[in-house]
Amino acid sequence: MIRLFTGVALPAFAIDAITLVQGGLPQARWRPRENLHITLVFVGEVDGHTERDIDDALDRLSAPAFDMRLKGTGQFGKDRPHTLWAGVEDGGGLTHLAGKISTALLKLGVKLDRRKYMPHVTLAYLRDARRDAVESFVARHNDFSTDVFHVDRFTLYESHLGKGASHYVVRAEYGLLDVADAAVAP
Repeated sequence: MIRLFTGVALPAFAIDAITLVQGGLPQARWRPRENLHITLVFVGEVDGHTERDIDDALDRLSAPAFDMRLKGTGQFGKDRPHTLWAGVEDGGGLTHLAGKISTALLKLGVKLDRRKYMPHVTLAYLRDARRDAVESFVARHNDFSTDVFHVDRFTLYESHLGKGASHYVVRAEYGLLDVADAAVAP
């Protein structure tokens, strides 16, 4: 069994910007550079046959490329904060892509998380963090943003859990249609 998810890799300048805000909160386990990405759809554990079906379905997927940037920070876990994140501003392209991937996977019978999609980049996981300290961090970095970048592909990742940070392996990359390509696509 392998553990899979789809995501968007970030350009180096966006990763550099993120690393500049990672700090100042002792209870945070900051995500390493190589783990910074935007999850599109978490697949979970599948067998090799299902992975091949997923790869085939994603390879046939047709969706337009789009521009986006990272903007703002926030937290998950209102009463007991457990995750810090950077937000996404994309005009809907990322949500559209995640929806198309979800639809393709559901047609294969893959069971997916039914929570509403909230695109973000995980900055840190928190353990026993004081809510006021987390809220202060979010307020200090609320104006965080990156330059706009173009997303012309997405990735199928394999995730290996361990004692430290997870380790991700690229299984496949899939191109998105540029506007000129999308105009002539059937």
